[in-house]
Amino acid sequence: MHFNITNVGFYDAMSIQAVDFILKQTKIETIFCEGGLLKKILDMKKKGLAASLKTLVLLDDVTPDLIKLATESGLTTLTFANVLLEGEKVPEKELPFRETKPEDTYIFSYTSGTTGDSKGVKLSHRNLLAAVIGLGEVVDLNENDVVVSYLPYPHSFEQALTAMMLVRRGSIGYYQGNPVKLTEDCAALQPTLFPSVPRLYNKIYGTIKMRMEEATGCKRWLINNGFAAKNLAAQNAVYNHGCYDALIFKKVKALLGGRVRYMITGSAPID
Repeated sequence: MHFNITNVGFYDAMSIQAVDFILKQTKIETIFCEGGLLKKILDMKKKGLAASLKTLVLLDDVTPDLIKLATESGLTTLTFANVLLEGEKVPEKELPFRETKPEDTYIFSYTSGTTGDSKGVKLSHRNLLAAVIGLGEVVDLNENDVVVSYLPYPHSFEQALTAMMLVRRGSIGYYQGNPVKLTEDCAALQPTLFPSVPRLYNKIYGTIKMRMEEATGCKRWLINNGFAAKNLAAQNAVYNHGCYDALIFKKVKALLGGRVRYMITGSAPID
């Protein structure tokens, strides 16, 4: 944000056609990416795509052979570490701060392109802060709160969550990159805010429901009574129960680290 630069994000699962569509619209010349995506970009270059692209900043190491192929394709490759080192050599007075205005475009937020050409929306800094203010009316967060970040970062929902935690001075923990290990990450991080989308909430609900329906005998009797008691209490906006929380529901809570205070959803309606 120091230079008031507009960001454009790509989804990992995007086809080369979808990436090229966005590159043509935005005329991007530089991409920051993991080394694993270099082959995909080189494939695009071979097919005459990504015409505007000139420079790649790689976040990890790649083989010399791939660097050579990139050079032959007309691309300049830099490592993120080297970019930081070069930046440290530049006098601070030569890096003027560009004050951000509310109407400046923070990001071009594109859809994933699974149902046709990606649709892009220009989101300003005002848009993002308005979302933060709106979220603040629903969830009361402070510097002690922690959110787990695992949703696609180009998505406006994840952008709003990140901005909210920065404004509220909270902490952001990033998952390992494998959705299967999300509960493992939550156990280590112990987030107080868990964001998700309806599809994943349905999976979580289905897993919990299946495990509880497998219970028999006394355990099943406790579960049924626990649900009945909690549902009755919820009608009066009471969501805790000293007995059943300790006997049953603490195990469910532990799946996400045991400290979650808020679970919010975005991107689509939820039942």
